[in-house]
Amino acid sequence: MARQNVFAYRLHSAATVDATTDSAQSIAAPFGCSVVRLSAHHGNGIKVFITQGSNPTASTTAGMIIEHGTEVYLTVAPTTSIGGSDGDKIAVVTATGTATVNVAWME
Repeated sequence: MARQNVFAYRLHSAATVDATTDSAQSIAAPFGCSVVRLSAHHGNGIKVFITQGSNPTASTTAGMIIEHGTEVYLTVAPTTSIGGSDGDKIAVVTATGTATVNVAWME
């Protein structure tokens, strides 16, 4: 029998972040969103490194690697008030080349 995921979340919003050799950030986690789903799409051999925080800078020497075509779910600190911007952000970077990272905020 296949293993089942035991969680379900409602999609709040989503956007893409273009990953290059310079660190780039997403918007802050919206109010009420405590989970983010990340998926990366990039060419063969390109590694995408991510990190999170209030003002993160992604680095190729630290952080998590997202493989092409995989999904990663992380808990995040949401913005503390409607319309605010103090929640966690996701930062992405590549060692070489470019990639597209889909950032889906879940509630």
